[in-house]
Amino acid sequence: MTGPASAGLDGPELFVKICGVTSEADALLAVGMGASAVGFIFAPSPRQMAPAAVADIVKRLPYETVTVGVFRDESPRRVVEIAGQIGLRAVQLHGFESAEDTRWVADRVNWTIKAFPAGHRNIERFAEYGAQTLLVDGANPGSGSSSTGGWPRGSWTPAGCWCPAGSVRTTWRPLSHTCTPGGWTWPAASSPPRG
Repeated sequence: MTGPASAGLDGPELFVKICGVTSEADALLAVGMGASAVGFIFAPSPRQMAPAAVADIVKRLPYETVTVGVFRDESPRRVVEIAGQIGLRAVQLHGFESAEDTRWVADRVNWTIKAFPAGHRNIERFAEYGAQTLLVDGANPGSGSSSTGGWPRGSWTPAGCWCPAGSVRTTWRPLSHTCTPGGWTWPAASSPPRG
């Protein structure tokens, strides 16, 4: 079974997702360096991938790697279709999806992540969306930029913090969510940082 618990979100370890992966080499490097998950962008973006290209990458990754498809305002049927064709272990809905559409996807995909910008009014209604995981992004979602947006501060990085469903604003689960390029990683098709 895929989901937050099987991906290690119920334990004390940090869960790291490298998002915006565009090549097999980058995916294998991310996993080799300890990433728990790799994300593939299906929304319009310079890093947008075709489902067939992602399928080729996913079948070469270690089984325990959580593969995430990132969608923005895509038809719920298309999200589920792509996830099933490729064998993605999770989908991340990163747009203005309604609670109804998010629940429809969550009923058909093992692990659904719903993203909101930090401070967004619908975070308070997260439970209505039926997703297993909340991702709180910066003020410009998907940009890789960090913004606290008034969220609690502590010894964690605010952009990309996730918490399990049902624990909004009560128990925060830190996650380093990195998007390539930018953030704390290297641009695609270049060498990782040295030293």
